[in-house]
Amino acid sequence: MKNNIIRVVSDIHGKFRQYKRIIKDCDRSIQVGDLGIGFLRYGGALHNTTSQNPPFDAMSKGEHLFQRGNHDNLSVCKKHKFWIPDGTVKDNMMFIGGEESIDREWRQEGYNWWADEQLSYQEFERLIDIYLTVRPEIMITHGAPTTAVGVLCSYNHMRFFHPSRTTQALQAMFDLHKPRLWLHGHFHLAFDQVIDGTRFICQPELGWVDCNTETLEVKKPNV
Repeated sequence: MKNNIIRVVSDIHGKFRQYKRIIKDCDRSIQVGDLGIGFLRYGGALHNTTSQNPPFDAMSKGEHLFQRGNHDNLSVCKKHKFWIPDGTVKDNMMFIGGEESIDREWRQEGYNWWADEQLSYQEFERLIDIYLTVRPEIMITHGAPTTAVGVLCSYNHMRFFHPSRTTQALQAMFDLHKPRLWLHGHFHLAFDQVIDGTRFICQPELGWVDCNTETLEVKKPNV
């Protein structure tokens, strides 16, 4: 593939065998969060051991990066060579990971849920300033702005999700500047719609699209 083509991969949730197949035939990819990194086993003979690790060798064969989701351990992400820190700006793209886990009450803190799954209000204030200065053409996030979430849920005949700190902060960004393309995950739904001039694309778990970062053309797999 040409260098300006990036494969944008949706939530993986530890399904690393499938993930390796997805990135095998491309030179560059970005996974939008919920890769499934840093989980520890809770209880039983293997208590406190790492459940599994991302395929570092496969990721090393190209430029295969990821940002964190709510189902990723941030402290482990920070140690990983291919992690994209929140607020990273590269070319015409800006990256923001994290979200709120709606199933957190059924999870065990420190094992499969982490209190820093979302950025703080202060961190978002800093990123909003960067966003307004950079005015990116492409946003790659784990969650999505409140407006887009509402349309996505309505489009899929779902009850509206309670806005999180992340959806509200991303909405504040969207109100200030409308990028041409916004790619995200988190909801495990197929969604492709233009809202207020911005094309929002969400993919189901293990879904992906190829994005030309210069022309903003998006191609979906023929599967």
